[in-house]
Amino acid sequence: MDKEELRILRIMEEVENAENITQRELAGKLGISIGMTNIFIKRIIKKGYMKITTIPPRRLTYIITPKGFMEKSRLTMEYLKYSLNFYRSIKTRIEEGLIGMEKAGIRTLAFYGTGDICELAYLFLGETGMTLAAVADDTGSGTLFQMPVIPPEGLPEVSWDALLITTIEDVEAKQRRLSDLGIEAEKIYTLQ
Repeated sequence: MDKEELRILRIMEEVENAENITQRELAGKLGISIGMTNIFIKRIIKKGYMKITTIPPRRLTYIITPKGFMEKSRLTMEYLKYSLNFYRSIKTRIEEGLIGMEKAGIRTLAFYGTGDICELAYLFLGETGMTLAAVADDTGSGTLFQMPVIPPEGLPEVSWDALLITTIEDVEAKQRRLSDLGIEAEKIYTLQ
């Protein structure tokens, strides 16, 4: 599923869930500009997935057509397939990575990055003999797994054998940041 299909799906979901939603509101929910939202709406209308009415007067209302509902169903199925394949891929990478780390004699880990992948890594960590010593994130705030989330600068102050970058975005930038903090490259693991 590409970004355009995902945006079309999200627009149709928002139109279906919120009566009389404006382009400004759609843009805010999608995190894109109003101009880009307008372009996507025009594409969706041109494809016959939505139409515009002016009921009440002087107010645009978007309505999903029967063809649009069929496309939304197809896109939803594509999104579910994509999500399941992504989950399986990440799950395999995490499991293989943790097994390899444990075989290498690692007993305590630090995670760098919070989010869904971090949560999956924590679940699979419970199936190993390793323990979690710290969770770091660029935000450096909050708690996760009943421990404080620290900024990366706090990692050298915590005792751990290895660090797992628990995200797949900006991995190289995170590696450089850790290196700048004096963390040895051989102690840093990724899911790539």
